[in-house]
Amino acid sequence: MEIYLHGNRLFMIMETVPDFDHDKAMEELARKPRQSEWETFVSRFQKTSPDSSATEKWQLMERIYKMGE
Repeated sequence: MEIYLHGNRLFMIMETVPDFDHDKAMEELARKPRQSEWETFVSRFQKTSPDSSATEKWQLMERIYKMGE
């Protein structure tokens, strides 16, 4: 995983396996002991409520172009 910061914007890249289940991963992430602390920290860079869940903040994006493919 990589997270980039530009001004007040975060961009996350996750390298995963072909059958990666994003929803399941977000559910597991929510149960981690320090996850709420992390969500509070990054919420200042996100235009959402600090009470929003990771699933509400982190959304899948469709790649529309990659050079060489």
